[in-house]
Amino acid sequence: MRGGATGNNLLRKFGIDDVTTLDLDKSADIVSSAADMPVEDGAFDVATCIDTLEHIPQGLRIKVVEELLRVASKAVFVVAPLDSPENNQAEELVLKYTRSRFLEEHREHGLVDFDALEALLASRVAEGRIARYERHEIDSLLNWILSMTRSDISADRIYPEAHFVENRFCPRRVALCVYKD
Repeated sequence: MRGGATGNNLLRKFGIDDVTTLDLDKSADIVSSAADMPVEDGAFDVATCIDTLEHIPQGLRIKVVEELLRVASKAVFVVAPLDSPENNQAEELVLKYTRSRFLEEHREHGLVDFDALEALLASRVAEGRIARYERHEIDSLLNWILSMTRSDISADRIYPEAHFVENRFCPRRVALCVYKD
């Protein structure tokens, strides 16, 4: 499993250079589990967890989000695939045509239950520990299916099998934006 190891960091690819990465991989700035970060409270302005929670065992996910909230002084951004019947069906469809280690990890750990994360955040708002949070449903599931299978199968063949997402927006991922003040 890889997280934000140095050289594999999305923010750096977009020109944001003041980034500290955390990963189990030794090339990260901080080599550690995200469930127990060896840094002070509020050590970072912003903490992100982008397309990582679905690779973490479900029993640790709340702890990881709690750690993100602890180490961020201003904001936390979490983006991950939504656990929904459509997403699970789409992942199985893609795995039918392609071999994907990261999708096999999704199958092993399950996609992300955002209702549980939002319950945690709502309790933190009620306690006054965070100011607010926003949920944004992003990415079209049909576009994701097509992009994941494009090199392995024609769109004409995949469309009939992707009927469960036709004529409606099915989000692939959810972004939670948490603001501490």
